[in-house]
Amino acid sequence: MKDNSIKSQTIEWLRFFCIAAVVLLHAVDPPVDGSPFCYRDGAYYTAQVLFSEGLCTVAVPIFFIISGYLFFVKLEEWDKKIWLDKMKRRARTLLLPYLLWNLIAILFSLGMLYFRASLKGSTPDIAAWYNGMGGLKAFWDTGTAGLPFNYPLWFLRNLIVFVILSPAVFLYAKRTGIVGLILLCGLYFMAPLAKLPGLFFIHGLFFFTLGAYLSIRKIDFTDLFKRFRIVAVCIAVPLLITIFFTFGIHTDVWKYTHRAFTLFGSVATIGIVASLFQKGRLKVRPLLSASTFLIYAAHGTIVLPQIQSILGKILPLNQIGLTIKYFTAPLLTVVLLVLCYWCLNRWLPKTTAVLTGGRAK
Repeated sequence: MKDNSIKSQTIEWLRFFCIAAVVLLHAVDPPVDGSPFCYRDGAYYTAQVLFSEGLCTVAVPIFFIISGYLFFVKLEEWDKKIWLDKMKRRARTLLLPYLLWNLIAILFSLGMLYFRASLKGSTPDIAAWYNGMGGLKAFWDTGTAGLPFNYPLWFLRNLIVFVILSPAVFLYAKRTGIVGLILLCGLYFMAPLAKLPGLFFIHGLFFFTLGAYLSIRKIDFTDLFKRFRIVAVCIAVPLLITIFFTFGIHTDVWKYTHRAFTLFGSVATIGIVASLFQKGRLKVRPLLSASTFLIYAAHGTIVLPQIQSILGKILPLNQIGLTIKYFTAPLLTVVLLVLCYWCLNRWLPKTTAVLTGGRAK
């Protein structure tokens, strides 16, 4: 039976909202010379700072909170059988899509290499392409900020690690309670100062553990955040303003303000959405919710760059043209992939199920 509770509807709605925010976040096109930019550099960079460096950054923490919460449902007390069943399902919903979509992105890149070479009448340099993508390491880390070849899949990779570590997460959340969460929150804020390799995992681990803690304690996180939404908004708004005026100018201030905003912004977003559902002002669109994973897996290295390239040839290279491209490319990407999902699920439902890790509806 379909769950029509406020919590279920909030989660379903947030999935599409957050992936749309992620696509916009990834539409950033920084200066060619790599120099830092800020709101002072014109309308285009002002939009990027406000959305990609500000508002859209709540998407990934929300995904981690939801993932942690859902994984530990029915695991209020440790049960090895339930845990093993969850691990088997996650192998199908996380590991298989992760490997598959990295492979698809690699093959797409190879295909584009041959296509561009054919237009020039030349032979592609396969060895240089293979070495450039990092070889087999492309499935884990291309050397670019610790990202796999299909770079948005870093979230899925980290989530796989957290799932593997779930027994430790369970014990930690169960035995340390709120004190343990505060400790993790402190590490989350201190991470920019740390030099230990891999500590960036702390960021996701904090939000995943927060979701786990609430699930283990049988606390409805949507109801909890709904009660704190006003306070969270009052804190998040000045933080967002600070982010806007410090990005690219005062790096140290921006780092800590940014982390505080993602925390309170996530609470505010979840709380506001839950409140709107409670008042009947929002409605879940099944097609949009169901297409979320395809948008996530295909946008970063396959669809979005091609649309950006096409728009870049059509629109003028000025602040207005670049700003239009910044908002239009993500919109067209999302619309195209929703249509792709609808077509695939209509005529190739089994293939769609594999591509989406069994999430097709």
